[in-house]
Amino acid sequence: MIGVIKSFKTLSMGSLALALLMGTAFGERLPTTEAPSRARAYQLFLEGTALAREGQLAAARNKLEQVLELDPEATSVHSILARLCLRQSDPVCAETEARRALASTEADAEAHRVLASLALGRYGSSHEREELTTALEHLEQATTIEPTDAWAWSIWIRLLVTDDRLDQAESVARRAAAIPGFDPALPWLSLARQLLSLGRRDQAAEVLARAGVEGPGAGPIYELLADLEAQMGDKAGEAAALEALVALRPDRAELARRLGLVRLELADPWGAQQVLRQARALRPGDPRLRIDLAAALVPLGRGDEAWELLEGVPASLASPRLLLLRARAAELAGHPARAADQIEALLERLGDEQRQSFGPALRLRAARDRLAAGQPERAIAQLDAIGEPALGVRVRLDALDQMGRVEQADAFLEKVAGSADGIELS
Repeated sequence: MIGVIKSFKTLSMGSLALALLMGTAFGERLPTTEAPSRARAYQLFLEGTALAREGQLAAARNKLEQVLELDPEATSVHSILARLCLRQSDPVCAETEARRALASTEADAEAHRVLASLALGRYGSSHEREELTTALEHLEQATTIEPTDAWAWSIWIRLLVTDDRLDQAESVARRAAAIPGFDPALPWLSLARQLLSLGRRDQAAEVLARAGVEGPGAGPIYELLADLEAQMGDKAGEAAALEALVALRPDRAELARRLGLVRLELADPWGAQQVLRQARALRPGDPRLRIDLAAALVPLGRGDEAWELLEGVPASLASPRLLLLRARAAELAGHPARAADQIEALLERLGDEQRQSFGPALRLRAARDRLAAGQPERAIAQLDAIGEPALGVRVRLDALDQMGRVEQADAFLEKVAGSADGIELS
C-alpha cells in the first residue's frame, strides 16, 4: 500500500501540470463582474498558472486566491488551487477547494483526483476501510468524467490489487482497455506491475496471458510477459509471447533472434531456423545471426549451409561454442579434416583444468576425424596425447591398418587384451 501512496504523490505533479495546461478552462466560468474585473481575474489566473509551472507554488496560490475573490464560482480555479494546496501539504485547503469545485459541478475530474489522494493519504495513516472506499469512489468518478485519465485508472487498479481484489482489478483493467483512444496496455501493465511489487510473479504472468489485447497496443504486454516467462524458466510460455510479439513487430531483428534461440532451447531447430532466417534478412551483417542460424541448421543435417555461414564469422568471435559448431558442420558436410582442425583449435584454448576434464573426449573425436580424412599419423598423435591406451582402441587399430603396420597393430591389441575392461573400441 505504501508504494501506491507514493505513486499518488509522484503522479500528482503530472495532474497539476495537466490542470495548468488547461488555461482555457478558466473561460468555462469567467467572472460575472464587470469587464475590468473580469480582465483582472483572467490576468491573475494566467500569472498564477505560470508561477505554478515554474514551481513557485506559494506565489501561484496567492494569485489564484485573488482570482477567487473576484469570482468565487470559477470552478476550474478551485480544482487547480486544490491541487496546489495538496502539493504544499495543506490538506485542509486542498479538500475545501476540491469540494467547492464539486459544489459547482460534479464533472470536475481534477477535484475527484485531489479528494482521492487525500483519502488515500488518510488511509495510509489510519488503515480505516472507509477511507479506502472513499478513494476508490473518487477514482471511479474521475475516470467516468475523463475516460482517458491514465493516472486515475492506474491507481484505481493498483489499489484493488493491493487490497487483494484481483477479480475486480481485472474487471476495471478490461473496462479501461476497451476505451476508444486509450492505451489498452496501460491498465494491464499497472495490474501486473503491482502484482510484481507484491512478489506475485506467477499471477502477473497469468493476468497478462489472459489480457486479450490485440493489435499494436498489445506489444508492451507481450514484452513484459516474455520477460516474466523467461525469469520463471517457462520456455514454452516465453516462446508463445515472443511469437505474438514478432507477429506484431516483424521488423525487429533482435526479437526474431530471441525467439529463434528459445526455439533452439525447446529442441525445435526447424522452427528456430525459420525465424532466424527472418532475423538475418533484417540484419544480414550481424555475425551473431550467422552463428545462431548455423546452430539451428546443424541438428537438421544441413552441414554445407552451416559451414558456409560459419566461414564468414570474424576470427574475433571465435569461442568454444563456435569451434564445436564448426566441427560438427564440417563433419556433416563431409570435411573431416576441417572438423579436426576446429577441435584441435579448441583444445589449444582450454585451460589445464578444462583440458583434463574434456581433453580425452575431444582428442578422441579429433582422432576419428583425422582417420576419416585419411590422416592416420595425425589420428595416432591425438590418441597418444590422451595418455590412456584403453581409449580409442578401434580408432588406433584402423589407423595402423591404414598405414600398413599390421605387426604393430597386433602387438598393440595383444598389449591391451589383458585389460579388456573399460576399453573404448569405438
